[in-house]
Amino acid sequence: MFLERIILYCFEKIQAERSASSIYYLLTAKKSIQTVQDAYLYRIDSFYGILPSLSKETYDKKIVHLHRHHYLTQMDNSYFETTTKGKEFVDMQPAQIEGFHGIEYHQLVQPFTDRLLLLIQTIANTYQRNYNFIPTTDKWIAESFVKRKFHLYKDHLDIIQTRLYQELHQQLLLLGDTEASIFVDRLSGYNYYGLSMEQLSQKYKLDHENIELLLSKVIMQFLYNIHTKLDKYPIMQSIIEDLRDDHTTLSSSAAKTYTLLKKGHQINDIVRIRNLKINTIQDHIVEIAIRDHHFPIYNFVSKETVEIIFQAMKRSNTFRLREIKQCLDTNVSYFEIRLTLALIGTSRGATNDRVQI
Repeated sequence: MFLERIILYCFEKIQAERSASSIYYLLTAKKSIQTVQDAYLYRIDSFYGILPSLSKETYDKKIVHLHRHHYLTQMDNSYFETTTKGKEFVDMQPAQIEGFHGIEYHQLVQPFTDRLLLLIQTIANTYQRNYNFIPTTDKWIAESFVKRKFHLYKDHLDIIQTRLYQELHQQLLLLGDTEASIFVDRLSGYNYYGLSMEQLSQKYKLDHENIELLLSKVIMQFLYNIHTKLDKYPIMQSIIEDLRDDHTTLSSSAAKTYTLLKKGHQINDIVRIRNLKINTIQDHIVEIAIRDHHFPIYNFVSKETVEIIFQAMKRSNTFRLREIKQCLDTNVSYFEIRLTLALIGTSRGATNDRVQI
């Protein structure tokens, strides 16, 4: 249902240029530069990491089902395209694939959820002087956070409870009815416990993956609203103020390379200093260019070369490295092509829609 529409939409965007596994890696936030770069290039970054618990077996079954019912057509091995029937299915309810902010907030979804649900439960019970309840999570990080917050709130619980209710109510008004209902059913309060994932699946007649997907969407919309309207959600904002959204964090090895680059070292210097292959250092630079949108790419590929590569992309109408390379002179390297893709994919190039001006 929801998940199937997202899968079909992603296949439509990649246009059989990546395998079926690439969509799985996207949804589960595989920590690879290729997956992150593809997310930007094909404009599907909003779905990055929205369903980290999705198993490969379940995903493969979804693909088989969509292919068998002619929503997908198989091109070659594990390459698929969305059929006209599949596109019509997606277009029937476009709202189902909107509202995700995966690349920005996928790292924050679980810790924010754990803290929010436990804080609501704790305030509701302690306000009624009930101190003996089963917490919604046994994660000590969430428990430690809520204990610290409760210590600050305990002398004016009535005010905090009212304000938190108002913030939640305002957030829920911005959601669809199904999303809002599922989230509310998940909450625990005084003398009652929220529904489990299995109970939610039974109540809403949706499989576990779709329930988790909808809850992920709700939390991502909460986080988006908090970050864009700080003054409207001060309590909810305080829940995440110490959390670091590290979707832009470099791998430790790339970070070491970046430190050397900032000190003025050239690629060959870094190869010698770190005793690594030049391809590895180039991989780091591509990773840096994708993660850091202020990275000076033109220090490593000239604007003239970028334009040449861009024109080759237009002619081949593809983001496949090999096909782009075939349209270029031999003196243009794969490294320069990858940096140009990073430039385009992260909104710093001339276009972000396929290879068109």
